Amino acid sequence: MKISVLMSVYEKEKAEYLIEALNSIKNQSVKVDEFIIVKDGLLTLELDDVLSEFEENCRDLKIVTVQLKTNIGLGLALNEGLKFCNYEWIMRMDSDDISRINRVEIMKRGVLKDNFNHDVYGSHYEEFFDNSKNRQTRKVKLLHDDILLDLRKKNPMNHVTICAKKQSIIDAGGYKDFKSFEDYFLWARMLKYGFKFMNIDDITVDVRIGDLMFEKRRGWFYFKQEFLMQRYLFKSKLTSLFDFCINCSIRCSVRLMPIFLIKIIYNISRKLRYL
Repeated sequence: MKISVLMSVYEKEKAEYLIEALNSIKNQSVKVDEFIIVKDGLLTLELDDVLSEFEENCRDLKIVTVQLKTNIGLGLALNEGLKFCNYEWIMRMDSDDISRINRVEIMKRGVLKDNFNHDVYGSHYEEFFDNSKNRQTRKVKLLHDDILLDLRKKNPMNHVTICAKKQSIIDAGGYKDFKSFEDYFLWARMLKYGFKFMNIDDITVDVRIGDLMFEKRRGWFYFKQEFLMQRYLFKSKLTSLFDFCINCSIRCSVRLMPIFLIKIIYNISRKLRYL
């Protein structure tokens, strides 16, 4: 089982976060086979230096850098990166999160134990704020039928943890330009087309959250994207009219609230496993 790690980087990333993310892949207990890094448009000199130094210090890891002329957004950038992945299995990595040292080992063991019977595998992750000891886990349902049911009320997969068959992603149409919902939209289409999903009962990634994340999840643009996502789920018969109404009334309205309220709702939703 050979794995291509796929990451997209753009100019607004923080260099210190990127260093942590890169090193977390470099230091895995079980090594990956290649690392595809997509530069989504021109980067700052600092970010370019980080990537150059990483490549220089990782001679034992095959690194492929894909330079895009302009910033085209996460979904389309990942789709471009897919073209350069040489192996059957794709592992996603965000440029500001930290893969736990045994992430690859856990995922490989889970996939092999399952005898490759699913198309997309994920896991739980743990969220953390910088300079804070407070942590909380975003747990996901483990079995395919439960994941399909969970799709009716939220994104049932943790994108930053996934290990998926490259060809299955391509057969479902790949990543689309659906800002803020690229992965949710992909999973919905794959589940609609009958691809099989499974989550492994372990935590494999530490996900950085902060005020910027909450700011990015609010406003009229996000309100519109949320509505379009819910409309797709309903039109695709993945949700009922009741689900559509409930989801829109809760999820869309949250996008127009002030940040402090969103934080409160977010924390409650984690306990209830809703958002």
